[in-house]
Amino acid sequence: MEHEGRSEHSSGHRGSVFISYAAEDRERAARIAVYLTSHGWTVWWDRHIPLGMPFDEVIDQALRDADCAVVLWTKASVASRWVRAEASEAARREILLPVLAEDVEIPLEFRLLQALDLRGTTPRNEDSALDALRQAVARICGRTLAQPPTEDIEAVSDPRHRHSVEHLVLAAIVLSIALGALWYWDAYHRTIVNYYAHVTTRWGLPDGVGPLARDMVARRSGSIVVVRKGRRHPAHEVRLVDSSGYAPPVGLALAGAAMADLNPIPSKRAELDDAISSDLAQLARVTFTHDGDGNVLEQAGFTRGGRRLYTIHFAAPNLGEYKAEGFGTPVRESGIRYLRYTRIAEGPHAGRNERVEYLDDQRQGAANENGECGYRAVLGDSELAEEIVYLGCDGADHPNDVGALKEVLSRDSFGNVVESSTVNESGVPVASRLGIAVVRLRYDRVGNQIEASLFDERGQPSLVAGLGAAGYTATYDASGRLTGLSLQGPDQKPIVGASGFARQTLDWKSARQALIRFHGVDGGLTRGVEGAPQALVTWDAKGFAVESALLDQKGNSMRGRSGCATNRLQYDDVGNLSEIQCLNERGAPTLSSDGLTHAKFTSDHRGNRVTTAFYNLSGEPGRVGETYAVIHDTYNAAGSLVRETYLSAKGNPIKTREGFAAATFEYDAQGNRTRTEFLDENGQRTNRIDGYSAVRHTFDERRLETATTYVDSNDSIVRGPEGCGTIRYEYDPRGFIERLACWGVDGKPTRGIDGYASARIAWTQAGQILLRTYFDERDQPAVATRLGYAMRRWTYGGSRLVERSDYDVEGRRTTNAYGYSIVTFQYDEDGEEVSRAVLDTQRRPLDFKVSVDRTKPGSVAADRGFLAGDLLLTYDGQVVSTSFQVTNDLEMHGSDRTRELQVERAGRVLSLNVPPGRLDGLELVERVSTPARAPATR
Repeated sequence: MEHEGRSEHSSGHRGSVFISYAAEDRERAARIAVYLTSHGWTVWWDRHIPLGMPFDEVIDQALRDADCAVVLWTKASVASRWVRAEASEAARREILLPVLAEDVEIPLEFRLLQALDLRGTTPRNEDSALDALRQAVARICGRTLAQPPTEDIEAVSDPRHRHSVEHLVLAAIVLSIALGALWYWDAYHRTIVNYYAHVTTRWGLPDGVGPLARDMVARRSGSIVVVRKGRRHPAHEVRLVDSSGYAPPVGLALAGAAMADLNPIPSKRAELDDAISSDLAQLARVTFTHDGDGNVLEQAGFTRGGRRLYTIHFAAPNLGEYKAEGFGTPVRESGIRYLRYTRIAEGPHAGRNERVEYLDDQRQGAANENGECGYRAVLGDSELAEEIVYLGCDGADHPNDVGALKEVLSRDSFGNVVESSTVNESGVPVASRLGIAVVRLRYDRVGNQIEASLFDERGQPSLVAGLGAAGYTATYDASGRLTGLSLQGPDQKPIVGASGFARQTLDWKSARQALIRFHGVDGGLTRGVEGAPQALVTWDAKGFAVESALLDQKGNSMRGRSGCATNRLQYDDVGNLSEIQCLNERGAPTLSSDGLTHAKFTSDHRGNRVTTAFYNLSGEPGRVGETYAVIHDTYNAAGSLVRETYLSAKGNPIKTREGFAAATFEYDAQGNRTRTEFLDENGQRTNRIDGYSAVRHTFDERRLETATTYVDSNDSIVRGPEGCGTIRYEYDPRGFIERLACWGVDGKPTRGIDGYASARIAWTQAGQILLRTYFDERDQPAVATRLGYAMRRWTYGGSRLVERSDYDVEGRRTTNAYGYSIVTFQYDEDGEEVSRAVLDTQRRPLDFKVSVDRTKPGSVAADRGFLAGDLLLTYDGQVVSTSFQVTNDLEMHGSDRTRELQVERAGRVLSLNVPPGRLDGLELVERVSTPARAPATR
């Protein structure tokens, strides 16, 4: 056994269970311990013995006290003399329950006992396996507790043997020693597990906030477990668990913020942009070590798989130093190395963090990605912050990069945030880079988050670009598992978000498998992940998805946009993705539209992906449709990708279809990628096929890109693929692009390849595009010469009808370069496009065909001979009707074989063969005729 101590339980005493296992099997033992504890047993399972205590004596006593001993037989444990010794003692006492957890040969002396076979346990059958274990434990514990007293105990309790004073004194001495030992064990040895809604720190060590009863934990999507060894020792471990005691499935827990107070420098970059990859979403366990006086020595955060996310080493109780892992990339690149803490000295908040200052390697003030050099906290009755005031590098209160001075928080009795607002020095709300100034949250009776509403600085509902919604509502089942998530627009009505659906529902088939359905605004099924309306997802015990099977509306297997019907995933020992397989509708390997059947990955100790190796349907190295077989990535000390190299099957650098063999990357202090350079096989600067050698990027204080500039190998500005030397961007308060402008190599406004110098874009309150207007070099309204119109307007009517109309500079409907003026799109109740009509300026229907507008140099389409102006007739035997059909339907099938595409060119019908893999490099449009077109100049 590896972890000593006892777990408290609220139900009646059902017996104590000792778990013996090898250190390598700690995660497996932990799951069993949590499961048995939740069913009322007291569990002893950890070998962290207090300093100065002989661990063999402590373990021996724990085993003597046990009513049942579960021994996990694995490759590691059969070689462990400690596990064998513990199993021998358990067998002698007839309390041994052997569990065969791996395919190994149990040591000879223990083979006479029937072992519980858990070798075939998967996420699908884990519930029944653990239930079988529970029943076996119940049988042994019940037998032990039901045994009559032994003869020796009877003799001691027989009055005939207790007549003398000496015997009474001796009995009292024995009793006092026993009580003293029990007190000592309870004070310093017993593992105590408590549940909370939140956790913070006191004197640098974890302290739970908002205690939870077990019946509440059983109904929550996520709860904090705080573990300590003995009531006199401080807590040493914090975990996030769901109602079954496991880490919640990745991406399905809304309770991750419960551990946010442990992270003194939260990386906010990915919370909405890439929420699943953010530090907070990945954090599942935090450990603490302390000295004999209770001073914190180290704090370390880990993912579900056990990969270390960060380490803070405390050279002194008030000074923490980041080790190599650090926090998120933007934090590491800021130059912050130390944290200086000021803690409240006395009163009810004694030991809480009052100030945290960020320091560089010279212990001078350093700003994080938001321009904050630290913060001070104003604590409330909940023991958590009610105000977080940002600091400048001089230690004084100071606004951050977006002008916010502080965050004001209101909390409920659990400590859950019910309202959060960022305000300036005058107390006026200030919007973040995402356009959010105020967030309001609601919870159910046990603390599950059931609603979130987002508002701008004017107090109006704010639609966030990355989310595509102004809020959401959530529902849960009786076990606290998420059963529904609905997106809301500014009007609080359902809205289709950035992921393409308005609502997702989860039908849980077991604790680790759910059927996820995607719905449109009318409630019907719609295209969701990979373009499928349903997905059956299975997670392992650590919360990682191991299989995703796509289903159509009738529940039949279907292929998604990637060309796969099922994706199977494997992970390494610490939870990094190590392999993914693409399967067809019958469960057999197939070729994805990206040109691979399966891919293998390796990662470094920080979780950064180092190699990606691609394999085709024959199992040979290579990516169909590309030149390379492997991608090799290199990272800097901050953990940022600094070089990506493309390798052949023999391991040599090789140019991709786009004309480069490697790319290097540079970043600013906020983690924004500011420069990308392209290299040849020898590591020298080279031009891509589309004519540039490097790209420069600039960003504003909200970390939104403001300019993209293309340069050649001499760093001279050249025109990029859009025909501009530089493209500049402007944004509205919500983060939506409202203007883009094209600048030439001379630094002056110029027209790009589509024939306009700038464009202004307007959006509806719901985040739908409303208007796009083009301008010339003098910023005057102008016709985009290649497109044939000056303004395009979208209208959203009833009956699921959308209309797009083109206008000239005078605001009159005009015929565009493709021969029409209006397009209407009809959608069904599930949000699927069912028809598309093309009309002239008088709203008369026109016949049209799908046409190639242009092909990308170096692409598969260019290789196969597609030309601008080709009219698509049939694809893989099906008539081509719209460009949407080609992209979202026909391209989703048949990627594992050669397909025939018939085109009409100059009055002739040609057959072009499309090789296995994706037909990339085609830009398609609807075309009525082939009117004269302005040349596409660069």
